[in-house]
Amino acid sequence: LDCTDNLEIRYLLNDYCKKHQVPWIYAGGIGVLGAISFFGNNKDDPCFACIFPQASSNQTCETVGVINSLTTLVGSLQTTLCLKYLVSGAYETTLLRLNIWEQHFEKITVSKRKNCDACNYRYMHLTNKQEQKIIKYCSSGHYQFYGKQHNFAEVKSKLEKLGEVKEFTGCLRFKN
Repeated sequence: LDCTDNLEIRYLLNDYCKKHQVPWIYAGGIGVLGAISFFGNNKDDPCFACIFPQASSNQTCETVGVINSLTTLVGSLQTTLCLKYLVSGAYETTLLRLNIWEQHFEKITVSKRKNCDACNYRYMHLTNKQEQKIIKYCSSGHYQFYGKQHNFAEVKSKLEKLGEVKEFTGCLRFKN
């Protein structure tokens, strides 16, 4: 079950699951809009990158928010898909899109994209062939840095000049 708030992590999860033929269920929401999809372990099934080839919006839950009833509904629908699969092995290759404010639900049949990297055994997110990025997690003030490895002692030393820094295993927490 995808319980992340981050597209980069979803692409990484998608590549891993596609490569190892592990089913997973995507669920996400922003503002009043939600989406849920089951990605099966059949090599002919579409994947997350087939539906969302790249991040197409600059909106984040930090910039536009997310209505709390949306996350509850999306999580409940995701759980139901999981239970259905565990009990019967059945799933559909569809994307359920919803607008909770307007009570509008739309079920869309999805198929593989011919030029999808993951479906063509090019797992770009697993092989670190992406440019360096800095990802801010929704409403938490936490960041994740992708790219070349950083010297934590050096980064910590620089950040301490600006504010309080706490070090955890493989992680720095900074507050100014």
